[in-house]
Amino acid sequence: GGDKTFLSVRPSAVVPKGGNVTLRCYYRGGLYNFTNFTLYKDDRSHVPILHGRIFQESFLMGPVTPAHAGTYRCQGSYPHSPTEWSALSDPLAIRVTGVHKKPSLRALPGPLVKSGETVILQCSSDTVDSLGEVCTNRDRETGDTSTDQVS
Repeated sequence: GGDKTFLSVRPSAVVPKGGNVTLRCYYRGGLYNFTNFTLYKDDRSHVPILHGRIFQESFLMGPVTPAHAGTYRCQGSYPHSPTEWSALSDPLAIRVTGVHKKPSLRALPGPLVKSGETVILQCSSDTVDSLGEVCTNRDRETGDTSTDQVS
């Protein structure tokens, strides 16, 4: 039917590494959840548990690893007509936290600077994830901020 399908995640779409989330696929504005549904991962990266599987009621995903992060969609089969599959849901992004250490910020040559002197702010992290670590520099005179992608 012309039902809107949507994927829900509990307790949150932002999951600490090693945590668990429960995915459910809903229809009719969220009134009903599909008894049988499939999950798709948009980036098609290999989370083997999803491939070609039909889930019943809900899917407990975990303990999550960085490989679980990504965009998911679901599709369900209607109870009254099991061969009829719903439209694909809107995408739902799941983020995995605790993978990288916090970036650290250093001032060079040091944190104490006389008026008019130049200071360099250096931002570093253990790794750069897929988004890249972003550092923001603020110009004291103009108040402008410039964001540099660290690659």
